[in-house]
Amino acid sequence: MKKKIIQEIHSGSSNPLVRYKEIQVGNASWIYFLYFEVVTLLFRNLPGILGMLMRSLFFRPLLGSAGKKIIWGTGITLRNPRSIQIGEQVVLDDNCVLDAKGTTDTTGITIGAKSFISRGAIVSLKGGRISIGSESSIGPYCLIQSMGESHVRIGDCVAIAPYCYVVGAPDYRTESTDTPMVHQGFAEELPVTIGNDVWIGTSVTVLRGSEVGEGSIVGANCVVRGTIPPYSVATGNSIASVRKSRKP
Repeated sequence: MKKKIIQEIHSGSSNPLVRYKEIQVGNASWIYFLYFEVVTLLFRNLPGILGMLMRSLFFRPLLGSAGKKIIWGTGITLRNPRSIQIGEQVVLDDNCVLDAKGTTDTTGITIGAKSFISRGAIVSLKGGRISIGSESSIGPYCLIQSMGESHVRIGDCVAIAPYCYVVGAPDYRTESTDTPMVHQGFAEELPVTIGNDVWIGTSVTVLRGSEVGEGSIVGANCVVRGTIPPYSVATGNSIASVRKSRKP
């Protein structure tokens, strides 16, 4: 039975400082935690080119790995950054969130080269893994989330428009009516896969357990449930339905 990350936090130390450290940097050392606190205090919101240069210099040692020529916007939130890997020439826009708490995997969040994480986007783990390929863009105010072992894989050259939700998460167990559902643990894992060269329109929700095939287009304001075959065009007022194929 797997616990929710919030239950794991509350089941640990009762010391608020220790719990705060676990949320911010996981089980890292206190020296690492102090370095994290100092550099985020001094440079997280420092504006202009000076701020970007300072973040490039001092945020890099926090990460599991970081390529060259990363653009660091202001107000970026990093949690458990040792489990985050970022490729070369990635752009992290203002106020985006990379939250890898709940994992000890060094590849909790991976972002491929030349990808773009837009303003206000949230890439968040509660366990599991999220991988974003090369030359992909996550639009403003999107939520990409993985819970448990329901990993999320986004391929190369994927364009996701603003306000989209891509969530890999298992179902709660619901057999008992005497125990709250959030205390019963998780059932079957339901990962999400988005193939290479996919275009997803504004305000699309990709439900857990779904797969969007390579080369597909998903129209705005619909819900993806199940499998979209490769090179399909899918639209709908609610559930996305395949309307045609991009290939003859």
